[in-house]
Amino acid sequence: VYEHTFAPQDAQYSQDFRITADGGTLFFADTGLSMFIPAYIGVFDVASRQFRKVLVDHPSVAPQDWKMITASGKPHDLGNGLLDFRVGVDGIALSADDEWLYYAAMTNDSAYRIRTEYLLDESLSDKALAGKVDFLGKKPSSDAIELDAEGNLVITNCMLGGLSRITPEGRHETLVLNPEVSWPDSVTVARDGSIYYTDSHLASLLGPFLEPASLETLRESGPYWIYRVRP
Repeated sequence: VYEHTFAPQDAQYSQDFRITADGGTLFFADTGLSMFIPAYIGVFDVASRQFRKVLVDHPSVAPQDWKMITASGKPHDLGNGLLDFRVGVDGIALSADDEWLYYAAMTNDSAYRIRTEYLLDESLSDKALAGKVDFLGKKPSSDAIELDAEGNLVITNCMLGGLSRITPEGRHETLVLNPEVSWPDSVTVARDGSIYYTDSHLASLLGPFLEPASLETLRESGPYWIYRVRP
């Protein structure tokens, strides 16, 4: 059993996270808050409870200035159209050998990776660390990401209600187009190669100022499906 409470200014918008195989380090994505609070990658040492923010507001983790479009063709927006729905780094994944951390911001047209040894090296300056980021490939708006056994980066495709992937060569491919899915959220790859992903209805349940829906609305909006894909 392990419990930790972050300081009020830390991990405010933390999302997906990954833990190294030895259980010693936790990496997580903090989306920030649109253009108001910067996004970053969080690095947390389990034994010492030391927490660090890295790649703060770097272009690879920051949201870009573009509208997120739904499968129906309508834009996601906030404040009754006054603000775009911009979200920073959200999806995050570790390679099987823990050597690479892959990540992607929701409203950003690219995915990236960086060696974990650089993220753990506290002697690197912000500028030096930024120079270690590798561009992986182009992508649509996305939420969660995961790696499969062949090294493809599987991503939930928020524009198509399905799944895309970026091959090790950087090529973008659409795997699933599912107009019945409101918001493809989490994704995981099973040992047999099957891909599971969820429909959380997230965007349709948020209020105009990101307030959560009522419990009654949440219950009425179900069911919330889990999909299995066998490539």
